[in-house]
Amino acid sequence: MSGTDNPMVSQLPIGLSNSVPNVLIKVNGDVNYNWQSLRPGLGATPTNFGPELNLGHDAATYFNGDEIAIIKFSQGGTTLNEDWRPPSSGGTTGWLYNNFINDVRASLAYLDSNYTVQLMGLCWMQGEYDALDNAKANNYQTNLTNFISDVRAAINAPQLPVAIGMIDNSTGWTYNAAVRQAEINVSKTVNQTSIFDTHGLGTDGTHYNTEGQLELGHYFFNALTNVYVNCKTCSNTEVKLYPNPATNFFNLSYADTPTDYNYKITDMRGAEVQSGQLYVGCVIDVSLLSTGTYFVFITNTQTTMVKKLIKL
Repeated sequence: MSGTDNPMVSQLPIGLSNSVPNVLIKVNGDVNYNWQSLRPGLGATPTNFGPELNLGHDAATYFNGDEIAIIKFSQGGTTLNEDWRPPSSGGTTGWLYNNFINDVRASLAYLDSNYTVQLMGLCWMQGEYDALDNAKANNYQTNLTNFISDVRAAINAPQLPVAIGMIDNSTGWTYNAAVRQAEINVSKTVNQTSIFDTHGLGTDGTHYNTEGQLELGHYFFNALTNVYVNCKTCSNTEVKLYPNPATNFFNLSYADTPTDYNYKITDMRGAEVQSGQLYVGCVIDVSLLSTGTYFVFITNTQTTMVKKLIKL
């Protein structure tokens, strides 16, 4: 999460090289930066960056007109079993857990004094160092479940959406299978959580490289938005997308009064592949899309929904 070694600011495309005025960010942990506009160079050194970059750019585009704030708190080479250990796990509460909660509370107090704040969620990318020890790996599911519960209680956000990035299955993380399964189990048993697999993202076996960090930011935004929109804005049952999986076309069914929507389709990395107006009674032609998984963002003046679409 920090952005160490391989993600290089010098390798960024032009569109990501500038600051984003309506996205504020505060960084604590490996490095410390007070509130400022999102920009490259907020990684472990000024030459690096983390997933906050594409996460912020995606949020600025999606929540057009809103002010976005990112609280980045990251520390490399640490364990959930000890450094981030939540109070509910018993024993000594982790020093990073305490520092994290204090930082989030202070950050939210600052934001509350200047803005009307609505929490979008928490991005969690951690676990590699727990995967170096069998006992810590086996404790991961309990610790992560307790961590999410304790964080939600500490900041009085019982339904805070959480997006979990699974650790890679690199052989360097000896017990990665146990941690990866624990993360999957948490996503299935803890409400308002989503998960995605980072296997296949660009790495050097230890750190995500430039492409990997950019992909990570997209993945976090998609995963978090999927939980946030469905729990905060409208009911999953309000509008249904069908047929799904779809071969050539899809349509919508309405639980209440039909209405017209704008739609946008993105791939799993967050890139827009199709958009337009979805009128009552019409179908959307997706015959030109490649086989795969997509997200359909459906909006009108009152609601926003995200539906997962499988294209055959």
